[in-house]
Amino acid sequence: MGMSIDEALNLLNNSKPKSNNAFSIQMNEAINVIGVTMHKYQKITEIVKSKTTRVSYDIGFEQIKKVVEDGKID
Repeated sequence: MGMSIDEALNLLNNSKPKSNNAFSIQMNEAINVIGVTMHKYQKITEIVKSKTTRVSYDIGFEQIKKVVEDGKID
């Protein structure tokens, strides 16, 4: 894979359509969904690699569940 998630997010955020037609509005929404999904992937990757998860799978799975549900962890 040649592009990092951060690079892809930056490109997506800087290339959002500027007009207000229905297609552009749908494209903006699609780009936002892609961005949220990529951020969740990054957070889950961090959780899986964390020392806390290696010590307690229950804590790790609970954190992953929070990310999937709302994108946030404590």
